[in-house]
Amino acid sequence: MRALAASGAEAVLLTPAHQFPTGVVLSPRRRAALAAWAAEAGAMILEDDYDAEFRFDRDPVGCLQGLAPDRVVLSGSVSKPLVPGLRLGWVVAPRPWPRPYAWRAASWTWAPRSSSSTPWPT
Repeated sequence: MRALAASGAEAVLLTPAHQFPTGVVLSPRRRAALAAWAAEAGAMILEDDYDAEFRFDRDPVGCLQGLAPDRVVLSGSVSKPLVPGLRLGWVVAPRPWPRPYAWRAASWTWAPRSSSSTPWPT
């Protein structure tokens, strides 16, 4: 956390529910520290919550967005864990999220082709 605070970063992207490739969950203490850093720095946390609900050995992990709803942009998708070709995702942004960004996010439709798609033309 000291390195992040010293970096001058305005945003950080993370997957707190399932860190790839180890599968480690971000601890409650580190989550609270991240929320405090974002509030102090006026920074944003971009949370990719792609599989928090898919836990079979313990309860699902709560979103970091619940700790700091004014500082966390939560994104999720069923494309990674379920159906890559479905291209279904969502973004939950803080209320003061600027309208131009919300419009751009809503208009994004690009996604890589899945292995079952028709191959690129030659």
